[in-house]
Amino acid sequence: MATFSQQFLANLGRPQMAESLFGLGQTLGGAPGQFKERRQREEELKRFDQLTQASQQGVTAAQEGNITDLDAQLQSLLEQMAAAKTIEEKRAISQLMGNLQGLRPEAKQIATGNNAKKMIEIEQQLQTMVAGDPQRAVLQAEFDKLRTDPETARQYQQRKMGIWNFQKAQEDMQAEQWLNDNMSSIDSAIAEGDMDSLDAIIQNAGSFSDEAQEYAAVALRNKEARVTYEEKNIDRTVEPNVDFYKEQVEALPEELRKPLEPILAQYTEFSKGYDGKQWTTTGSRIRASRAETQLRQALERAQGTEAAAAFTDRRQLKRTLETGLRNATLELEQASILTLEQERTAVLNAKALTTNKKGIPSKEEVEQQRQLLLEAKRQTALQKVAYYRDQLAGDTAIQEPLPEEVDDSPYREINGRKLTLQDVQRDTALYGEEKVKELLKKEGATEEDIAFYFPPKLSEREKRMQALGTRKERMDKLGRGFVARMKPLGSREQRVQKLGTREERMQALKSGSGTNVDSMFSSILNR
Repeated sequence: MATFSQQFLANLGRPQMAESLFGLGQTLGGAPGQFKERRQREEELKRFDQLTQASQQGVTAAQEGNITDLDAQLQSLLEQMAAAKTIEEKRAISQLMGNLQGLRPEAKQIATGNNAKKMIEIEQQLQTMVAGDPQRAVLQAEFDKLRTDPETARQYQQRKMGIWNFQKAQEDMQAEQWLNDNMSSIDSAIAEGDMDSLDAIIQNAGSFSDEAQEYAAVALRNKEARVTYEEKNIDRTVEPNVDFYKEQVEALPEELRKPLEPILAQYTEFSKGYDGKQWTTTGSRIRASRAETQLRQALERAQGTEAAAAFTDRRQLKRTLETGLRNATLELEQASILTLEQERTAVLNAKALTTNKKGIPSKEEVEQQRQLLLEAKRQTALQKVAYYRDQLAGDTAIQEPLPEEVDDSPYREINGRKLTLQDVQRDTALYGEEKVKELLKKEGATEEDIAFYFPPKLSEREKRMQALGTRKERMDKLGRGFVARMKPLGSREQRVQKLGTREERMQALKSGSGTNVDSMFSSILNR
């Protein structure tokens, strides 16, 4: 939350006008009979108290994020400055107003945080209300109004994620405690081969059942390895089993494998005393047997740690996917609102694509770009939600497009992927034409593909010619040859008749009047 320094607040309460404005300490008391001066000082002191009160109330309003009250105190100071009678007093009030104006940006941040907090509170209230409660509609309307501010919506999402992360952190601790409480029971059930008990433990794990299953799977595999250790013991088989133990060590995660590598190297070295039929070096079998026992014990400890790590890894993976789904869900909730940056992008895109000769887009053109951005946000959020849901369900085969988002837009195959014209238009609205073209080329799009998604822009002359049609179309409309073009004017006799007799034409020309000539042609055309 935004805060103000104590020094800054202290300065607000001690403006220089306290000394220079009213001169309260110069002649306080004064000489007997100076009633007028005393009354003037009392009025000055009263105005000073009013200014101090307005300043303090303004600071309090700013600290609380109450923009309405802050603006009210600024208006009060403005009125007092208008009524001030001296330059010193006006300057002092102006200084106070400047100080309060300086608090406004941080006060706005506090107000935004308060509104985001209010959205959380309203949401919690709505969850407890029964259906049909008339108060629900009132609260929902207030919630929707607060959500229209992009910054408030963003902070609301942050707070929601903060609450959710805290809850998940609590769950992580509970999961760790569950493993500590049930690890020995799982190991005992596996050691005894009691699969019914093992299944019961996993089923009773509740929200940690996936993690418990992961632990059990690794523990079962490790049990099989321990049985093999006994079967391949040098004391039983006589011959060493370097390759087997090497596979066991290499199967471990790197952080568990590193400490075992020196022991494996020692076991390998001692095993060189066996030539494939018998031990040829004195004492090498005993040394190899001791190294094998040490290696086996280290492996069993590491594999026990591996099972617990598998539980934790599964938990972390699940948490990552749940976090992704949570973020995607919040994005989908806010997909109907553009951020200030996205609003500017819509205007810039509309300006780049406008048909207006002055380059000023119409409201309709801007709104069209806004809708493209909103649709792109919704589609992106939907795809994210589907992806994380499928991952959590264990289904990694993501459908594209989503079943509910069937797209009949024209498309081309780019790098084996169906890419529709609508997809490219959405991406262009978000990232700009040049960036999308660059990405398309990286994916292997040809110049023909680029031209399909981005047709060449016509010049103004080309647009006019396109509106007129092809030359053939224009000629068909006009007709071919002089006679065909003159046909709408009538035959020669009809045209001569409309011009009038020779005397009428000469009379009009002799007058030398443009008006008469104009009227002559007007009368001819109207015949």
